Amino acid sequence: MKRERELVLNLSVDWRVLLVLAVLVGLAALLTSGARAQGPPTPNDGVEAAESEVRAMAVESSATTAQFVTLRSYYVTNANFTGDEVLAACAAGYHAASLWEIYDTTDLAYAYSHPDAQTLADSAWGPPIWWGWVRTGGDPSAANTAGQANCNAWTTGQSGTYGTLVRPNSAWTGASTTISPWQTQTWSCAGIAPVWCVQD
Repeated sequence: MKRERELVLNLSVDWRVLLVLAVLVGLAALLTSGARAQGPPTPNDGVEAAESEVRAMAVESSATTAQFVTLRSYYVTNANFTGDEVLAACAAGYHAASLWEIYDTTDLAYAYSHPDAQTLADSAWGPPIWWGWVRTGGDPSAANTAGQANCNAWTTGQSGTYGTLVRPNSAWTGASTTISPWQTQTWSCAGIAPVWCVQD
């Protein structure tokens, strides 16, 4: 009988001890989570904060980029020049364009509001269909061959020598060429024509 009482007493103490221990562990867990929420950051908290800051900077950077990206400008002059005047024809901040600088106009913006830029009634924000001298990217040549002719690298204005003119193709239903959507022809270096200019 004595043994039974001792056993019951021991079990009762153990149950109470376990209950107290469980309450203490619960309180400790609660205090620890509260300390994490309000206390100093853990190493992981620092990583998460840094990642969050980087993401915020990336979003801000992309928004800034989208806001401030500007396309390179180009235009064809409303004044005319002989072949030996081409290299000095463009306004400050622009130079006489090679065809290959203005070939793909989707990467450019026509400078329609520039005082030297030619516009036509239906050109809107794009280039007018207007002939202009253009640099070829080749060696000096005065031959009567479009794409080669460049008034001897724009040093001569004599008759009997030739330079190259281009314009956006006005024949929309015509056959394509190697430089479509542009049209080309030669022009006497002694003749006058506008000049295609592109931003430096």
